[in-house]
Formats: sequence, structure tokens, C-alpha cells
Amino acid sequence: MDQIDLHKLAMKQGGRFRLSSMVYKRMQQLNQEGARPPSNGALIRSALREVNEGEVTLAASATEAAAQALFKDAPEQPVPPTRKKSARKPRRSVK
Repeated sequence: MDQIDLHKLAMKQGGRFRLSSMVYKRMQQLNQEGARPPSNGALIRSALREVNEGEVTLAASATEAAAQALFKDAPEQPVPPTRKKSARKPRRSVK
């Protein structure tokens, strides 16, 4: 089995949280289907392989779909510049 680069796979899927959600949900599905892996790590490897090959996708939630529909025609807003923090002396504690 090929080594799966988790960092590249996470970036491809939209982040580590999204990847972990996909893998976890697929593992739940495999357990419900009665798939019993020969070892403890086989189930997670199977789910990772399926995600890597594009067989598994994460459906958008209703909230996410509504937000995408709401902002799809909105113009890109420029990011305001951040203020630099002034160098202040640390405060002394009062006893």
C-alpha cells in the first residue's frame, strides 16, 4: 500500500478538521455495514485510501450551503490593515 501524505491530503480536502470528519464518518459507515478489519489500523487505512482516491466526499451542511448561496455574488472585501502594538512597559502588580 502506498504511503498517504496526510498533510497533502488535508490540504486537498480543505483542512485537517474536514479530513478528520470525512475519515471518521466513513469509518462509522464501514462499521455499520459490518466491515470487520483484520487489524485495528485497517479500518482507518481503508477510509483514508477511499478519501484519497476521491470515493468519499463530505456533503455540505444546510448552514454552509446557505452561507455559500448568500455570499456567492458578494464582492471581495479588502482586508483592513492591522495596527502595530505599541511597546509598553509591563505593569507592576500592586500588593
